[in-house]
Amino acid sequence: MTRRTQAKPREPALFDEPAPCITALVPAAGFVRVKAGRRTLATLVPMEVQTLQLAPGTPWTPALHERAESFANAREGLALCLRWLRTTDRSTHELRARLLAKGYSAHDADASLRLLASTRLQSDDAMAARTQNKLATAGASDAKISRSLAKKGLVSRATDTNTQAGTQAGDAARALTLARAALAKPGTTQSRVRRALGALARAEYDEEVAREAVRQAARETGLALPDEHG
Repeated sequence: MTRRTQAKPREPALFDEPAPCITALVPAAGFVRVKAGRRTLATLVPMEVQTLQLAPGTPWTPALHERAESFANAREGLALCLRWLRTTDRSTHELRARLLAKGYSAHDADASLRLLASTRLQSDDAMAARTQNKLATAGASDAKISRSLAKKGLVSRATDTNTQAGTQAGDAARALTLARAALAKPGTTQSRVRRALGALARAEYDEEVAREAVRQAARETGLALPDEHG
């Protein structure tokens, strides 16, 4: 694979003056081979041939060569993205970072992602919804959900569409569910409270929200908390 952070060195035999002219466009299994005599100058898809306005007699200039290389790089990047998506759900932000790490230029990486978008095989909105629902079901706080989404370059739909009061209500309800589950496990009162507060801390709930959830869950089960004596 050629490095994509710099232009491919030009072949002296190909770009000596005058520039070679295209002699034929040969269809080949969904692609088009751009020929100059017996030499294949590039292999493109039909849409790329139309975009470059190629035809027999067109001079194969360095500028055309670089654009054809960019098209090939974008298709190669698309193939990589599809391979990565077969194993793990990834955002466009994550895919772009991987392409850049592989040596693709920002231009070619973005072109690969545009091709990916045209396939409709990946959607940041759908991934954000799946991630958000999964974390919320596990009892994560809105703060943890937003941080997890931001790490993937995604936006929390809850923070976009819900009022602050609605977000706080959702946080309180999930915190209470988490506290109930932790307090239901056997152990001393102190160990059960510690377990509940630890679970809420890992889910990144605000300290006061966590304590209120533990207090409410304890009242529901008739558990007397240490700080409620005296």
